[in-house]
Amino acid sequence: MNKAEWITTKQLATELGCTQAHIRRNLKDQVFKEGHHYRNISPQAWRPSYRWHLPRCQAGLKMAQNAQLSHTQNPDSLVERNR
Repeated sequence: MNKAEWITTKQLATELGCTQAHIRRNLKDQVFKEGHHYRNISPQAWRPSYRWHLPRCQAGLKMAQNAQLSHTQNPDSLVERNR
């Protein structure tokens, strides 16, 4: 794998046009999968330092957004949530 494909959190936020906090929320919500979308380059450190695969993150966010849109646009999903 090409090293240039893995970028910092700050670079990812710039490329995606969002904040680093948005990326962290998606990480917490498990939109991104370790080893596929990101990797921790300092696993022994008290604070993780992530590197992100830009094309995979773009695809992952798009899938998450599409899933969220289809869920909110489907009237049956509203019924399921209210049960």
